[in-house]
Amino acid sequence: MAGLWAQSSALAQAPATEATTTPATTSSEPELSPVVITTRRENRVSKGATNLPMEVKDTPQSISTIDRETLRDFGATDSNDALRFGTGLTVDEWETNRTSYSSRGFEVMLTQIDGLGMTNDWGLVVGQQDTYLFDKIELVR
Repeated sequence: MAGLWAQSSALAQAPATEATTTPATTSSEPELSPVVITTRRENRVSKGATNLPMEVKDTPQSISTIDRETLRDFGATDSNDALRFGTGLTVDEWETNRTSYSSRGFEVMLTQIDGLGMTNDWGLVVGQQDTYLFDKIELVR
């Protein structure tokens, strides 16, 4: 073991020399022309919660909109309070953190925020959403 230590300390005291190499440049490499990429965005405009390219007044479903001013005026601080303002919508809260919604007597199975589905097992939406970041709430029936 003493020999191993002696060898490693001798290596540690030896000055390190590094070989420096410079890459050889050759003039035989072709010069590439610049690449220009152009794209076009589809000119689709969605006017509401249905995500259809049509005005809300032309949508075949019934849509109710609860805007930021209404939420503020009535002091709706969570999504359950806000959704109680929706026409034909019933909000049932179970225990401490579960909610179920029904519209015109039918259980609501699809709940979305910004087009993304929320967890909705057996019709129960887990938890309440804070309305602080909501610009508006649209109910599509």
